[in-house]
Amino acid sequence: MRRSPLDCTPTTYGEAATFLGDRDRRKVGNNTYLERTHDEGIALVLHATPVVTFYATGLARFTTGGYRTVTTKERLNRVLRAHGFNVYAKDYAWRLTVPERFDSPLAGRDIDWYDGVTLCLEQS
Repeated sequence: MRRSPLDCTPTTYGEAATFLGDRDRRKVGNNTYLERTHDEGIALVLHATPVVTFYATGLARFTTGGYRTVTTKERLNRVLRAHGFNVYAKDYAWRLTVPERFDSPLAGRDIDWYDGVTLCLEQS
């Protein structure tokens, strides 16, 4: 079975920085690139939309850019699922599943998705 290039999608800032090396932009998959941003982040860009932006602090910002498509959700979940989160659609509403191990009153719950959600994915 042939592996998709997206199987190697970085899920943290450290992985993204290693993947980019000294480049400013590198293709990850179909219409998907990893790019350095003006605010010292590294973005996973689908078409022209930075769906995930990683920061050296361990934070990551997630957004659909208004494009709530199956492909956008798949790119978000490439990163989110590596950390125990999951975004899904039910009755046309997007929801985010927060893992039980997450240190928050929201742990183990499904919450409404909103663009710009920022999560701490790794300790700096």
